[in-house]
Amino acid sequence: MEGLITLGLTELAAGSARQAVAYFDDAVAAGEKADDLGGVALALAGRGRAHLPLGGVAAAVRDFERARVLVARLGVPEPDGTTIDVDFAEALALNGEPDRARHILADTRCRAEREDRPGVLLGVARVEALVAAVTGDPRGAADGLRAALPAEHRHPVELARAWGTLGDLETRARRPGRARAAWAEAARRFEAAGCPSWLEYANQRLARLGTGERATSDTERHILDLVLGGSSNREIAVRLHLSVKAVEANLTRLYRRTNTRNRSELAHRVRLHRQGG
Repeated sequence: MEGLITLGLTELAAGSARQAVAYFDDAVAAGEKADDLGGVALALAGRGRAHLPLGGVAAAVRDFERARVLVARLGVPEPDGTTIDVDFAEALALNGEPDRARHILADTRCRAEREDRPGVLLGVARVEALVAAVTGDPRGAADGLRAALPAEHRHPVELARAWGTLGDLETRARRPGRARAAWAEAARRFEAAGCPSWLEYANQRLARLGTGERATSDTERHILDLVLGGSSNREIAVRLHLSVKAVEANLTRLYRRTNTRNRSELAHRVRLHRQGG
């Protein structure tokens, strides 16, 4: 059973969230068969975390709830409880239970400050912003979280998740350009941190948001097609009978509209949109 839990945690950190759920499923079954309640609690907590990048919010809440009941019955410390409570609070907020989430976050913040756990405190800050958004102030929550995000952090995955939460808040605030930019930053950071399960989730959110391409003119669409084909600005100008400056001006508008900074980012964003649409 311990081996299955280890496989699940490893898969969640550096592989597939779906495969992690499968390992945790087997671990829960094995633990229940052996009447190992502590092991079942560990497996349930891991499976709850694995459900999040898959969008399985209700399933995550159920697993975290069961894990907490078992831990209380055993009278032992929660398995990495301070960290898991952040994920539990996030699942509750997304599942329509912000008051419970707020209560858990208050307790978790106190423990994290006492134990000096900066990664947990960053997680608390992002989920507090999520709670503020779901209870009626998405713009204020997004602006507050954006101002609080550090350039770098000793827990890069948690920082990447904070950028993803910011993307969700901007979507709720009906600021799609900012949402795309936040999710693009989250995807970049998940990739750099070697976290494919969350990277896949970030790319799915980017694809769902699109690129703003539907609002483009015929000229801009032709330019996008040629950029995807690897043409230089001069080659595009010749092909479309435009000046190089006109091509550059169109690209600048496309960068602004899609919240990208260069041709490579623009091409990547357009490919994601077309694959997702």
